[in-house]
Amino acid sequence: MLILVIRNGLIGALQMISVVIPAYNEESYIEHTLRSLHGQGVEYESIVVDGGSTDRTVQIARKYADRTLVVKKGGVSAARNAGASAAKGDIILFLDADTRMDKGSLTTIRNAFSDGVVGVCANVRSDGPLHAKVVYKITSAVACVTSLLRIPLFYGMCMAWRRDAFRRAGGFDEATRVGEDMKLTLALHNKGRCKWLRRATVVTSSRRLRGKFLFISPYMHFKNFFKLVLFGRTDKDYPVIR
Repeated sequence: MLILVIRNGLIGALQMISVVIPAYNEESYIEHTLRSLHGQGVEYESIVVDGGSTDRTVQIARKYADRTLVVKKGGVSAARNAGASAAKGDIILFLDADTRMDKGSLTTIRNAFSDGVVGVCANVRSDGPLHAKVVYKITSAVACVTSLLRIPLFYGMCMAWRRDAFRRAGGFDEATRVGEDMKLTLALHNKGRCKWLRRATVVTSSRRLRGKFLFISPYMHFKNFFKLVLFGRTDKDYPVIR
């Protein structure tokens, strides 16, 4: 959907964003994530794709989201692809269920799609303790540097793509269980520019860095980062973190 506006005598097209949020037993986070989209000043639709939750995730999602789908098989990649298939927007933003958007970030993402840009990734920070803030600072730095080097490796916590390019690439690889977000980025980077956006900021939960996952999660991500870059493949499994 395109909305034509006149600004300083010029006619431009404002693109609608479809926000796709995969979720599974996210009753503690999903409301805050969906409410963070309100008042962003951008036309959008929100689509929650539930993986068969046994808690109140679906009930909460139906209260705040424009649409709620249930896809019980295939994991997060299948959920994202299902949401993308249902999307009506020209831009598809994939947002994790425990990740909130700062004010103005949706506008920054929408406005970044010009001059051949095919995909963008937001700056991510943590709401947790110091070690979580450091880890996500490094994560954002990797996305920033790799985008400048033209080998972008973006994270699924908050990434957006032109719908036509995403569909031509075949979407997320549903057979890939770890690093599916980075794999998609590498598949799309030769279709146009990919940008990391410092001023589009999201805040994600630090739950992936608590307890035993404090070391497991960073190790898994950085190991698969190098495996994907050097060998074009990643691990076949990833520990579930709730």
